[in-house]
Amino acid sequence: MTSGRAALHAKARELVERNARARVRAPEFERGAPWLNTSAELAFDGALRGRLVLLEFWSASSVRCRDARAELASLEREFAKQALTLVAVHVPTCEAERERDHVRAALLRDERAHPVVLDNEQRFARRCGVLTWPAQALVSPDGCVLGQVSGAGQRAVLSALIAAALELYGELGALDGAAPALALESRSELPRALRFPSKLAVDPSTKRLWIADSGHHRIVECTLEGQFLRAFGCGEAGWVDGPAHTAKLRAPQGMTLANGALLVADTGNHLLRSIDLATSVVSTVAGTGRAGLPLAGASDARTTALSSPYDLLRSSDACYIAMAGAGQIWRWSEQRSEFTPASGGAEPHEQLVSPVALALAGDELLIADAGCDALRALQLADGQLGSARAAQHKAAQPLAVAIDADALAYVADGQSHQIALVSSGAGTLDAYAGAGAAGWVDGACEQSQFWTPSGLALCGDTLLVADTFNHAVRAIDLVAHEVRTLDTASIPLPRAPLAAIEFNARELPRTAGERDHGPRKARLPASGGALELALELGPGESLAPGAPSQYRVLRIDGVAAARQVAGPLTGASTRIEIGVAGAGRLEVQALVYTLDAAGACFARGHRWRVDVELDERAPARAVRLVLER
Repeated sequence: MTSGRAALHAKARELVERNARARVRAPEFERGAPWLNTSAELAFDGALRGRLVLLEFWSASSVRCRDARAELASLEREFAKQALTLVAVHVPTCEAERERDHVRAALLRDERAHPVVLDNEQRFARRCGVLTWPAQALVSPDGCVLGQVSGAGQRAVLSALIAAALELYGELGALDGAAPALALESRSELPRALRFPSKLAVDPSTKRLWIADSGHHRIVECTLEGQFLRAFGCGEAGWVDGPAHTAKLRAPQGMTLANGALLVADTGNHLLRSIDLATSVVSTVAGTGRAGLPLAGASDARTTALSSPYDLLRSSDACYIAMAGAGQIWRWSEQRSEFTPASGGAEPHEQLVSPVALALAGDELLIADAGCDALRALQLADGQLGSARAAQHKAAQPLAVAIDADALAYVADGQSHQIALVSSGAGTLDAYAGAGAAGWVDGACEQSQFWTPSGLALCGDTLLVADTFNHAVRAIDLVAHEVRTLDTASIPLPRAPLAAIEFNARELPRTAGERDHGPRKARLPASGGALELALELGPGESLAPGAPSQYRVLRIDGVAAARQVAGPLTGASTRIEIGVAGAGRLEVQALVYTLDAAGACFARGHRWRVDVELDERAPARAVRLVLER
C-alpha cells in the first residue's frame, strides 16, 4: 500500500470508528415502497442485518448520477466477495420518474444488478439528510450511519470507507449476514434490435442514418427508412479500436460527420472516437479513458481527460463538444489538436450544469442543458452564454435540439415525453408532437406518444426521433404532421440471446417493425378449439436455438380464453388450446428470434386480434395464425 493510500485508509478507519461509536441510526425504508430487482422489501433490521450497506441516491434522468453509477459499479466489482450490499434509492425529479415502469427502464439502461427502492415522496432521502444527488451513505451491519458523501468522483473515498468498515466489523465478528435474494429485472428483459437508442445523425446526400444504439454499445448505420446497412462495435462494452466487428464502445451518444468519418461521443469511456466510413475502422482521437476535470484554458487534445462527452457539432472551423460531466462546452481545433473552453464563466448565469445536446443557429449555439431544465444560447463570436428562446418553458427537460432552415428549433422534452417547437419570432415553446404521457402511439402529432425521446435529426421535411425508452426510431412528417415508427426489424442483434425467461401473463413488449396482422374471426364449439402459430422461414433461416421466442394470448373481453396464456415457441408450429364458454375477444402476441444463413439473429413481433364466437355446429378446429417473415 502506497503512503497516500495508507494515509487515506487510516483516516477512513478513524472516521468509521468515530461514527460507529456515535451510533446514529439510519432511518428505515418506507413500508410499502416499490422495490425492483428483489422479490421482497428490505430492512436494516431484517434482510440487511449483518451486511455493510452502501446507499446510492440517484435519479433516472440525471447525467451526474450516471457518471457516479460507473464509479459505484467498479466498487461493486472490487468488493463482490465481501459482505457488502448496494441499495439504490431512486429519488424522482419530476412526475414521470415516480412511475415504476420508468425507473425499471432506467435501471435496465444503467445495467443495475442490485436492489432498487423508489423513494417517491423523498421522505427517506430527507431523513438521511440528502438534499441533492448523486449521493452515497454507508450503513453498518447493525444499522448505523458510518459516513456520507455527495456528487460524482468519490470512488477513492468510498473505497477507503468500505475497506475500513469491513475491516472493523470483521474484527468484531459482526459480518454474518447472507446477501439478500435478488429477482433481477434483466431476467425478464426481452432483447430487441435496438436497446435504448440515444442520438441520431443523418447525411441527406447519401440518405444515411446513424443510430447511437447505446444499450448495445454500438453505432448502427441504416437507410432513412431503417433498413440495416452495417454496425460499428461488437455489442460489448469496452475500449477497443479496430475493425467494426471487433471494436468496442461504451454507451455512445452524439455523432457528427467530418471529412469522410463519423465522430462519436463515446460517453461511457470518456473518449472521442472516429469511424472511417470507407474502411469501417474505429479509432480513438481524444481522451484518456478516465473522467477529467473542467477546462480552465487551452489543453492538448492528445493528453486531456474528457468528462462524459454527450454531443458533438462540427462547424466550419471547429468541433464543439457538450462535455456533460464537466458542465462545459469545449471547442476542439483539430488543426492545432487543442481543446479550449467555449463556455464556463465565473457567474452562475454563465455556467452550465449538464449540457447534453447542441444545434447551430447562425452564429449562435443552442444548448440543451438537462441539468437545469433549460435551453441555453452560446454566442460563438464572444463566448457569451445566456438563456435561449422560450426560457420560460417550465416543464422541459431538454434532451435534444434540432434547427431547421427557417430557424425553428425542435426540442425533445424527456419529462413530458413530447417534441416541442420553439418559434424564432415569439420565442415561445409549444408542444408539437406527443400527447404528454409516456407511450407508443403513431398517427397525428397531437395524439402520438413517445417515451423519453432523447435524440433528434432533421432530414428535409422529416424529423427523426430517437425514442429511447421505446427502443425505437420514430419519424415525424413535418408537412402532414404525422408520426410513424421506422421498421428496424432488419437490424440484427449483436448476438443471439440465450435466456431462461419465466413466462407470465404480462404483455409482450412492442418491437419496431412489428407485424399487426389485424382481426381474425373464429367459430368454435363449447368443447373448444385451438390456435396454431405457424412459423414461416425463408431459405437458410431457422428458429434461434435457446432464444426466448414466445407467445401470449390475452383475454380482452368475453369468456373465451387460452388454457395456457404464455409459453415458448419451440418449432415450426405451436398449438395453444382455447376454452370457449361463450363469445370473447383475444389478443395473440408473439416474439420470434430467427437466425439467417450467416448466423445473424433478428427479432420480430407479431400481433392478432381474434374474435371468438360460440357455435355448437362448428368443428373443434385449430385457427392457423402465420408468423410471416
